[in-house]
Amino acid sequence: DPQSRQTFNTLYLRNKLYGSTHGLELSVDWKPIEPLKFQLGYTYIGFDLEVDSDSINLNLGNIVEETRPKHQVSLQSTYTITRDLQLNLWGRYVGQLKSSKDILSRGEMNADSYLEMDANLSWKVMNNMELMLVGQNLLNGGHLEYVSEFSTPPIEVQRSFYGKITYHF
Repeated sequence: DPQSRQTFNTLYLRNKLYGSTHGLELSVDWKPIEPLKFQLGYTYIGFDLEVDSDSINLNLGNIVEETRPKHQVSLQSTYTITRDLQLNLWGRYVGQLKSSKDILSRGEMNADSYLEMDANLSWKVMNNMELMLVGQNLLNGGHLEYVSEFSTPPIEVQRSFYGKITYHF
């Protein structure tokens, strides 16, 4: 009987990592004059992680801690030019992401901290139709956004421009 010869193996995967995180998130809205609004945001995250001594990867705690930005700051502004025309700017700072050597021996690769800005101009053509022009990552030609510890390639975000039409019915 072929079914009686089937072998089933159970595989348990555990990272043997434990600890805590702590953080802070602040947001402030300010409207100095009627057509202008600002929103400032700040995020901090910290880690206190330990790895069991019998873990295969004793560096796992550092890998988790260093591949997350500790500090992020953003400033958004909205300027209502007319009742139907609006300009939005979004500046942001993201702290450095570090990477250790990965399992494919790609070597160390860090995503440096960066300062970036997006902008869009929105025109409400009718009550149910809006046209928008968008520019993203305007301060630099591109930046490394994320570095994986495993076999996925690093992600670099480039400057981009596009238009958008929204129609509600």
